[in-house]
Amino acid sequence: MRVGGASPNGQARGRRTAWASAARLSMRRLRVSRDTTRPRISKMSSRLSQTVKNLRGTVRIDRLPKPTALDRLRTAPQAPAHLSERARIEWKALAPVCCEMGTLTNADLRALELLCECLATESDLRETLKREGLTIPGAGANSKAHPATKLLESTRNQAVRLLCEFGLTPRGRLGVELAPALRANKVANHSNGNGADKYFDGPRPWERRE
Repeated sequence: MRVGGASPNGQARGRRTAWASAARLSMRRLRVSRDTTRPRISKMSSRLSQTVKNLRGTVRIDRLPKPTALDRLRTAPQAPAHLSERARIEWKALAPVCCEMGTLTNADLRALELLCECLATESDLRETLKREGLTIPGAGANSKAHPATKLLESTRNQAVRLLCEFGLTPRGRLGVELAPALRANKVANHSNGNGADKYFDGPRPWERRE
């Protein structure tokens, strides 16, 4: 019996155990390093795309994504009944363009109503100034600007801001996300003639002659 220390056989077994542990650790690290450098080949998903399901007629309606208020409208909705006659005409002219550009959702319908009413008011003010003139009699023999001139200026400024929100001006289209199919066509290139100039110069939609 050995006193005061381990036996030679015990020391040898301890060294062999330590060497074996170190060897296993080295092999494990080597495998990990090889796995990180080896290119991973991803398995192809067996899930079919929505396009393939549409072609096969295997689409399940209960699994389709639910529509939300932020989904782009594909068809122009009917003009609200409470709009004025001229505002409804503006709606029929603007709503299809906004749907084609992809800038109209259910959440934007109220803003489109304001835009149409604003454009209708702008037209009414122009007709008033055309009929009554830019000035009216003032105190004594003086004349002063017609009150409609100030209203016309503020109405046009508001109309321009709303037109920009829907991408209906060249600068406005730079700040909105158009529908993918329209990013390279004439709408995105500002050459379709549906900008703000259409509403401030030339005949109004109800004044057009065939």
